[in-house]
This record gives sequence, C-alpha cells and structure tokens, in this order.
Amino acid sequence: MKKWCGIVLCGLLCFSNVTMAAEERPHQVLKKDGAIEIRNYETITKAEVRVSGTRKDAATHAFRQLFRYISGGNETATKIAMTTPVAQVQQEDGSWRICFFMPKAMTATNTPAADNTQIEIITVPDVRMAAIRFSGRANQQLLDKKAAELKAYLSQQNYSFNDQAVYAFYNAPFVPGFLRRNEVLFELK
Repeated sequence: MKKWCGIVLCGLLCFSNVTMAAEERPHQVLKKDGAIEIRNYETITKAEVRVSGTRKDAATHAFRQLFRYISGGNETATKIAMTTPVAQVQQEDGSWRICFFMPKAMTATNTPAADNTQIEIITVPDVRMAAIRFSGRANQQLLDKKAAELKAYLSQQNYSFNDQAVYAFYNAPFVPGFLRRNEVLFELK
C-alpha cells in the first residue's frame, strides 16, 4: 500500500509540474514580502468573455468558450498555446469577465478574431499590480480572506489601489488543492 501511495504522489507531483509549465503572463517582481508581490506587467493581448452566473458557473462556461477559441475556433483556425493564469473579475452588475492571456509573441495585430462574437480580443497596457499567492481549492471564502489580507497590507504600506479584485488561477481543475497556485491581485494607482 505504501508503494502505491508513493507512486501516486510522485505522479501527481510530476503531473503538476507539467501543468504549470505553460507560458506565464510576463511580469517583473519589484518587491516581495512573504506571499505578497508588487509586480510590473508588460503589455499583453487577451481573449476575454463576459458571462453571468455564479463565479463557478461563469468560469466553467467561459473556460469552454475560450478553450474552443485557442483550439482553433478563430478566423484562421490557428491553435494557440494555453498560458497562465486564467483571470476572473466580477463586474458591478454581478457578471464576470474571464480571460486567457495570449502568448507573449501574439499582439493585437497577429491574434485572430474569434468565431464566437462574445469573445473580445483586447490589448492590456503595462500595469503595476499587487498579488498575494496561495494554494488550495479557491472557494469564495478563501478568495475573500486573501483579498482582505492583501488590502490590509496595501493600506498599511500606503499603496493606492483599485478595489476590484482580480482572481488568477494557474492549474487545471484536477490538480490537488495543495499543489495549486492561486492569486488575488489589485491594480495599483
């Protein structure tokens, strides 16, 4: 039994490293304080869809649409590499904006339009963000707790920030919680 547990654990660790090998949204860490980082993000292109519903339902629905897009559901039938993170932002009306960031080499001029007209291709300019990193299954209670921790830190450090939380997820849904990488981010002013 111990042998099988060891094999399964080793497999999960190896598999989680493979799932985390996707290109990550380019950024430079300006300051690190434990699980909190202040980062400069480079200009990047993203594919984004707006979906209504609970965060979980909206994320599932949006992920399917965006995955179809990068799997060739676009005007040139181009397959686009999956990157990390997948980002979620709740809007004032309760809807969600879910996005996939395009690989660094793709810009607004060479990113194909989606077959699905609900998907927008958007250029995001350079931005400075604060992030708090954590593991686990990111339910709303955990996301709220981490957002509160990051807000408290930013206030204590006299940072001015946009109060709209960005949730960022780096792993496939089947990766065990203790191996997951999640973040809550706020844009700094």
